Amino acid sequence: MSAPAGVVGRETPRDAESPQQAAQRLAEKAGALRDGFRLECLFTYRDADGSTFFWRIRAKHPDGRKWIRPMRRTAGGGFEIGEPTFPAGGKPLFNLPGIVAAPPDAPVFVVEGELCVVELVRLKIAATTSGGANSAAGADWAPLRGRHVVIWPDADEPGAKYAQDVARVLQGLGCSIEIVDVEALGLPKGGDCVDWLTAHPSATAADVMTLPRNTISANCANSAEESSAQEWPELVPLDAPTLPRIVPEMLPGWAGDFARALAEHTETPLELSAAMVLAACSVAAARRLRVLVRPDYFEPCNLWWLVALPSGSRKSAVQKCATGPLLTWESEQAAALAPEIKRITSARKTMEEQIKVFRRMAAAPRKKGPNPANPEECARRAAEMEAELPEIPIPPRLWTSDATPEKLGVLLAEHHECMGWLSSEGGVFDLLAGRYSNGVPNLDLVLKAHAGDAERVDRGSRPPVFVQCPRLTVGLSPQPDVLRGLTAKPGFRGRGLLARFLYLLPPSNLGFRTLRGAAIPEGVRSAYAAGLGAMLNWKPAADDNGRERTHLLRLSAGALQVWEEFSRAVEVRMRPGGDFAHCMDWAGKAPGAAARLAAVLHGIEHAHGQPWDTEITPETMGAALDILAVVSRHTLVALELMGADETVAAARTIWGWIQGGRLERFTEREAFNALRGSFPRMSALREALGVLVERGYITVQEPPRDSRGRPPSPVVVVRPELVGG
Repeated sequence: MSAPAGVVGRETPRDAESPQQAAQRLAEKAGALRDGFRLECLFTYRDADGSTFFWRIRAKHPDGRKWIRPMRRTAGGGFEIGEPTFPAGGKPLFNLPGIVAAPPDAPVFVVEGELCVVELVRLKIAATTSGGANSAAGADWAPLRGRHVVIWPDADEPGAKYAQDVARVLQGLGCSIEIVDVEALGLPKGGDCVDWLTAHPSATAADVMTLPRNTISANCANSAEESSAQEWPELVPLDAPTLPRIVPEMLPGWAGDFARALAEHTETPLELSAAMVLAACSVAAARRLRVLVRPDYFEPCNLWWLVALPSGSRKSAVQKCATGPLLTWESEQAAALAPEIKRITSARKTMEEQIKVFRRMAAAPRKKGPNPANPEECARRAAEMEAELPEIPIPPRLWTSDATPEKLGVLLAEHHECMGWLSSEGGVFDLLAGRYSNGVPNLDLVLKAHAGDAERVDRGSRPPVFVQCPRLTVGLSPQPDVLRGLTAKPGFRGRGLLARFLYLLPPSNLGFRTLRGAAIPEGVRSAYAAGLGAMLNWKPAADDNGRERTHLLRLSAGALQVWEEFSRAVEVRMRPGGDFAHCMDWAGKAPGAAARLAAVLHGIEHAHGQPWDTEITPETMGAALDILAVVSRHTLVALELMGADETVAAARTIWGWIQGGRLERFTEREAFNALRGSFPRMSALREALGVLVERGYITVQEPPRDSRGRPPSPVVVVRPELVGG
């Protein structure tokens, strides 16, 4: 069974069951292999950012029959037959990343079946499909909006119907449409583009582009069904799409094992434990490592994570377990330093008392006698001893959970310019917004501590603080409501604070827990503590003058190529109309975040050795990009959430009720009675319904009124294609 890498993407081998292995197992379990079918391909459906959404298994019988099944992830990270829950817009198109990256003026071929897409992409033709002949209505065709589309149907009645269905949808998206004249190609009944290309093995992209085609006029679709659909406005999705998930094999070695066990133990989403474990590892990596991406372009290894989950989700328990080895290391270092601290403290006190004696003698009037004190000599001795006062060692600190920006600067200066800010709450945003500075934001230090830029703080009431290369790691897990309105806080968006975070918005497990989470195996816990401890005990590098500095990590040629391809894809997505066009502040930092994340993963892989002696591999960079692909989808939603008002959230509540009941129509009064716990007043319900009307989900019809009796309640009609979705 093959997986054409140019279209379906890379499936990096992991210790756990791979998608290909899962497809083999599920086909065997279903009896398809016993019936003589042979697995041909596993097609990966991806989101625009490249993150895996689901798979389609394709098997074929010698007699020509096909066995095609969707495959999805289970909540536990395994695989099962079935489609995932699709966003409101519908199922993503196949080869979506390739369509997004294609030049805007390039024609996009729509075919029936993934294998046809693979063959066209092999010729460097932009191509996509929604799947089988009956799949057009359930797909999200919005990425083709305004494009020039060429539909190449199969040479049979289902193919012709598929072409008509697709054309009908694309006309509503303003596409210019042509349909390949399959009759002129002389294909057998049911023949498709694969059959034509097989019969013309030397065909090129230019040959395909010159195939006979018929133009579809703007008024060719005249069915009553389409006329009805045209009455509805363009559908604007709500801000709660189904987001991709972090899956177990994305995390390497001992860190991944612990994150998975911690998620199972606390019955929390894997995203929470993964982010907190990576934050802890980032604290360790940032102390000793930085990565050289290209000549004169370096990135530190500190990452900023934010995972939003509601109160009661055991966020504190996850943070406590993830940061446990950091506290243990601090305690061990403090215990080792304790005798030295006592010795130096005692010696310093003795010298301070001697200094006091010399200072008093220097200040006293000169006396006559056999051994008169010389004030000038006493002053000199006092000054010399003050200069020789030994510094009392400070036990090392790795992280804090509550500090003002001013105190954070002191902590950075005292502890090798590295610090973690780890908290299960969102109070950090109140501190940065100026809780203790009369509402004046204080962002300079934290912004520079993300990039590693020098900062000097001179305040009249405090000693000056100077840090040359501060590196601040952040790991937060606030409630989702904390995010709302953050973009309105002065400087948070405009100065790039919010653009520095890697966001995850996993679904809450509350209400679905067994409350009998499995204990973390002792071997897994010990391996995590040992691995993180080894990272913390890496010896620093030294410059020519003996001063400590960070070790330099380098990318292999393959890793650099993977990183550059990712960077170019991000650049394209920032163009007008791209999904990153409205968050260029975050997207512009995404390539740097990818390099940092790859460096941390590399450090985890080589925790018990010297990671600076080994180049970062393409596989490690690929693993970082897999994680970042998930993060990017979550980040788009998080940034919208931070600027959204509460009415949109209320509209999502109503839409969830509509979907749950698969309602085609209902009255406002029925909705109010069903959702009284969320809407204490009818006016609040109507305001939220207004959002659904504006976004094209529903329409509200006023029934005819009778002069007698109570006016009837308005009727809400749900958009037909969304009923039951």
